[in-house]
Formats: sequence, structure tokens, C-alpha cells
Amino acid sequence: MSRYDLRLHLTENMLLIKVVDGDYNIYKTGITKQHQFVQQFLNENLVALKEFLENQDNIEIIEEMNSMRVILHKPVHLEFNLTRQQQEGFENDIRKELVSKFGLLVNIEKRLSSIEKQLSYGVILPGYPSVLPVDLETLYINYVPSIIGSGQGLKETLSDSEFKLGNSDTHIKTEYRCGSWVTVPFSSRINPYWFDGNTLEPVSYLKGLKRLFIRHIEDKVTDISPIYQCSNLEVLRIQGFANIKTINFSQWPKLKLVILHNLASLNDIKTLEKIDINELCIDDCPQLLNIPTLASKVKIEKK
Repeated sequence: MSRYDLRLHLTENMLLIKVVDGDYNIYKTGITKQHQFVQQFLNENLVALKEFLENQDNIEIIEEMNSMRVILHKPVHLEFNLTRQQQEGFENDIRKELVSKFGLLVNIEKRLSSIEKQLSYGVILPGYPSVLPVDLETLYINYVPSIIGSGQGLKETLSDSEFKLGNSDTHIKTEYRCGSWVTVPFSSRINPYWFDGNTLEPVSYLKGLKRLFIRHIEDKVTDISPIYQCSNLEVLRIQGFANIKTINFSQWPKLKLVILHNLASLNDIKTLEKIDINELCIDDCPQLLNIPTLASKVKIEKK
């Protein structure tokens, strides 16, 4: 019965039996009081016949080429032959449309389930050689700090083995902190590779991200709003976006260090007043003339 829908409609003189299959083909027959079974066993009682057929454990539906058979097993073995009908106009069209949309929803649910499963392993960011772990805490996007004294980009200096995710404190990198480069060890981060996408949307799935460094990708991406979804950010450096005029810092309540560098059009960072930061570094942001009122403890350096 799972593939079929049995419908019974009782009038004064007839019980209409209607079966709709999984493709919404319709099969019908009508049973009157004059039917031999109704007369001999049910005393012309169509209500009793309807009750028999409503008991799904008592009947069986068998599909044939252009017909259906509804078989009643109790109180006696009896078969009703239903013939296939023409499609029933508007009502049937609506049903078929709903079935089609439902099938589409089922497919979407399967795709979403697949996507969720993929995200449980990691996030793909174009230009990076491997999947980013969803619990990643530090991410560099087209940001290549220099090794002290080398004058070369980190990507060019380190060997391939050092580009892998690791926790080794033997590796060093330099990080820009308020006008100076500070030597710090690598710690649970993906080493920098050139970003090769046209959206930062994948970054929005890295909910555990604490440190994000973005540099000079404005030729490929002008919208940084996906990073607003990374609400656990503590350190943020944004560099080289010529057209960014404002940044909504209120999306990052845990921010402690903010570095703004080479942002030619940036003129509004008032939302930073809502955040309890420790350090603000501003370099080469000519339109940013007014720094918002911050707590007295905040270290501010502006070049």
C-alpha cells in the first residue's frame, strides 16, 4: 500500500473506489447496491463495504498494465477491477506540480546533508593546496610575511614540508605589530598560499577562526562581508583594499588587535568604539582622519 493511495467516496447508491499510484495515474470503479457481494453478504449495506476496504490489513492492491485490482481477503475473497482513467484536469495538474516540488526539496535536503558532511571535514579555499580544518584558528590570505633578515617572502623561503599544517615551535615567522615586525612561532595555522578565488564566502564557515590576515586581494574580491561571520576573531589585519570605506567591527566582539594598512578610501571605523580592543595600528589610511573614542588602555599607533 505504500506506493498507492486508496480513496473511497460513498454516495446514497454507490461506493466509488479510486486508486492513485506513485505517478499519479488514476484508477476507478464504482460499486452499487446491486453488486452481488453487497446483496448476498452485506444486505445492500455499502457502508459495511467501505469499512472493509478502509482496513488496509484486509486488502491488497495489485497493479497491472492498464488496470488495478483491489482484493478483499475477508470475510470472503473478492476482487474489484479498476480501470485506468484519463488525467483529471486541474486538480491532478496541481498534485503533479506539488509532487515535483517535493521531489526537488528531497534532492536539496540530500545535497545540504552532503555539504554539511563535507564541512565537518574542512573548508575549501581556492588557491590553498588542501582543505582548511573547520577548527582552524589562524588564516593568512595572500599575506606573505618576511623571514627576519632574508628580505624574501615566506612562500619563497620555506620548504614545501613547512607549508603543511603543524604545531612546531621551531618555525619562525614575523608579524606586523604596530609599526614593527615581531618574531613569533608558527602555531596551529595554515601557511600562506596565494588566494585564487573570487569570494571570501568559504572563510565564513571557519567559525573558530581567531586570527585573520588579508592582504592585496582586492583585484579578485571587493566584498569582505563574509568574514563578519567569523565572530570569534581576536586579531584582524586588513591591507590593500583601495575601495573599502567602512568596516563594521561590531561583528567581532572579541577583537583585541586591529591592524589597518594601505586602505586608501577607509574613512569610518566608529563601530570600533563598541569593542574592548587592546591595540589599534593604522598605517597609510589617508582618509581616516578621525579615530573613534576608545578606552584609555588602548594602545594606538598611527603613521
